Amino acid sequence: MNDKAKILVVDNDSFVRELIEDVLSESYQLVMAEDGVDALMRVQLDPPALILLDVQMPGMDGYETCRRLKREDATKSIPVVFVSAHDQIEERLKGYEAGGSDYVTKPFDSQELKAKIAHLLGVIAERSQLKEMVGYATTTAMTAMTSMAEMGALLESMKKFNASRDEMGLAQAILYGLSLYGLDGIVQVRTQDKSLSLTKKGLASPLDISVIDHMIGMDRIVQFKSRISIHYPHVALLVDNMPIEDQDLCGRLRDHLSMLLEAAEMRANGIVAENELRRHGEVIEQVINEVSEVLNEVNPAMLKSRNGRAQEFSIFLDKVEKALLKIAVNKKDDEVLFEIVRSGIENILNAQFDESGLQNQEANIQKLLEGTKMKANGKAAENESGRRGMDVKQVIDDITGALSEISPNQSQDKSRMKLEFAVMLDNLDKALPMVSIAKEEENFFFNFIKNGVSYIINTKSEETKLQNQLTGIIQNMKKISG
Repeated sequence: MNDKAKILVVDNDSFVRELIEDVLSESYQLVMAEDGVDALMRVQLDPPALILLDVQMPGMDGYETCRRLKREDATKSIPVVFVSAHDQIEERLKGYEAGGSDYVTKPFDSQELKAKIAHLLGVIAERSQLKEMVGYATTTAMTAMTSMAEMGALLESMKKFNASRDEMGLAQAILYGLSLYGLDGIVQVRTQDKSLSLTKKGLASPLDISVIDHMIGMDRIVQFKSRISIHYPHVALLVDNMPIEDQDLCGRLRDHLSMLLEAAEMRANGIVAENELRRHGEVIEQVINEVSEVLNEVNPAMLKSRNGRAQEFSIFLDKVEKALLKIAVNKKDDEVLFEIVRSGIENILNAQFDESGLQNQEANIQKLLEGTKMKANGKAAENESGRRGMDVKQVIDDITGALSEISPNQSQDKSRMKLEFAVMLDNLDKALPMVSIAKEEENFFFNFIKNGVSYIINTKSEETKLQNQLTGIIQNMKKISG
């Protein structure tokens, strides 16, 4: 048993038939026909899943062949892909009017042809799943048309719009509104997240989409014969069965459709705003999580850094004692110089941050973050009821302001330590000339102290990394808030 989908290839050019066979034979079961008459006979005997139909053929052309296929109940649902050397919009419209599902221009790209066929066969599968829904919609439409006036249909449609929560729901509601008037067509809903084109049978075909996209570039309302197109920034409609034989009814329906789509545009604006609000909520939560994660590391890192610096200075003081032994200095001078260095280092360490003050500020910021998260969740719930969402800019500004006040600031810490360092060097500079040692040894000891303490002060620590992280988060939040 062959499980491959069957495709009927109709083209009077044997070279084109062979080319298509080379491209598709591995994936599909192919049946060849040389002209329209041959194709109609083969379809009646064994209907294929899809038809590739040349436009220009001797005798019956592709458009007429397609029209005859669409007139028969047994074959009207078979998708037809036109193959033509012409790509003008007029040719595509002819294909659309004849009942085609897509259009491929010669010379065709093999990958494009495969993709279009796979897409159309997928649409067929989706349409079969939507068959029950279509039957329900048709029944609902018939009941609605017999029980309400035209304005009642409009009001009923607006109720459906208000109940819509996403692009698919709104597109189905517009199609429902069309069915209440006994109309059929293509609906397109466009938001910042997606563009969705729908018919009552399911997802619109590529040819449907290309036609409605072309109409969007025209005036807001355009009618030609039994078709009318209406478009707004987020919604568009192409109706293909306006009752042109009844001019009064046609005029009323034109007015109703205009109001219908205007109401749909308002709801689409609401969906766009709700999507944006959800994104803002996600941004707020992401910011809160990032800030909380860094804050949880700030105090331990700064304490570790302070202890590490103290340990380095303790080791350095041992080196100072050994250095004093290397220079010819008596015990009294030794004690004076060592005390200048020891007290200077102690003052440098005391110039660092106030740990308890930092902890209090961290606790206050954590409370602000928790409160912000609760407010964001509350506003998201409120938005489901139609109320205004949270001001993301204000939230981010509040968090940024709080983060900017975290003490100690690394640069302030360094400035205070360097000031104490300068005082120590000044005291040492004054004391050394009073010690009975050679000038060379005096310069050695002074530079030894200066270079050693300077290295310890300027060594990058964990607190520097975390402060850089906080600075990066603050800059990102300022970009987001705008």
